[in-house]
Amino acid sequence: MVSVALVSHKGFASGLLQSAEMILGKEVVKDVQTIELDGLMGIEKFSDQLKAWLDTCNDPDGVLVLADLFGGSPCIAALTAAVERADKPPVEVVGGVNLGMLIEVLMNRPTGMPLTDLVEAAKNAGLESVVAARDRQAAESDTD
Repeated sequence: MVSVALVSHKGFASGLLQSAEMILGKEVVKDVQTIELDGLMGIEKFSDQLKAWLDTCNDPDGVLVLADLFGGSPCIAALTAAVERADKPPVEVVGGVNLGMLIEVLMNRPTGMPLTDLVEAAKNAGLESVVAARDRQAAESDTD
């Protein structure tokens, strides 16, 4: 089964995981790793924590890292760590994680969905879960 980590600036990853746990239950989220960049720790310590966790991930199915902001420091650290693991199971990084995306990943992961398909499911769910209420209301009025 694909290993999953949430990487973010302070507080976001743990809050997102707590929300997912509230919706899906503790059993579903129990092995998801959160690594958060604290303003006091610095990016080097954050990167070291991420690499140490990745070193424990030896499942041939690979690793999916969901980052809070594409191009942010946690995401860049994850991308760097992924490149450095060339000889180990693959690591995919997706930036812009939201609750819809995380729920989709956690619901599909136990099915044995391959890492590349899980990445596509994550991206699609992330995009589909961003909706402006006025657009949805307008679309519903057009069908009446």
